[in-house]
Amino acid sequence: MSDDQFDHELEKSRSQQKREAEAVQDLGERLLTLNDKQLKKLQLDENLLEAVLLAKEIKAYGGKKRQLQYIGKLMRSLDVSTIDQYFEQVDNQHNLQNAKFRALENWRDKLVEQGVSVVSELEQEFPGLDSQKLRQLVRNATNKKNEKLALKSKRAIFQYLKELSVIE
Repeated sequence: MSDDQFDHELEKSRSQQKREAEAVQDLGERLLTLNDKQLKKLQLDENLLEAVLLAKEIKAYGGKKRQLQYIGKLMRSLDVSTIDQYFEQVDNQHNLQNAKFRALENWRDKLVEQGVSVVSELEQEFPGLDSQKLRQLVRNATNKKNEKLALKSKRAIFQYLKELSVIE
């Protein structure tokens, strides 16, 4: 195989180049969601940082779109792996928080459905649990006569479990 043929095979198609440019521009658009402290933490190139800060101030749709294209152009010439890793870390942290939130909701629902029999199971999960307080909240949450008290107690159970999970 000659060198010309080998170089030709390594070249990217126009479609591939366009997809990569759009991906970098989307990454640049995500930079606009960060506050100034987070932007400084990323240690962006000076020109890129100025462009992002300017884009945040632009209100006109067309102007903002042109500025985003400019940001994408600047980013194509830089190594964006650190920015990509930062957003990946933020996304993973967000997913982890959502999973914890859903787990607490599941505990609350299990407590309301099955009653105080679940409290001992929950004590193993959360060692600093005040079982007496939780039993009272569960009894109030299952109160069919006073719906306002039941709803308030369900919220209180969730808040109490949330406080316990932060302590750990």
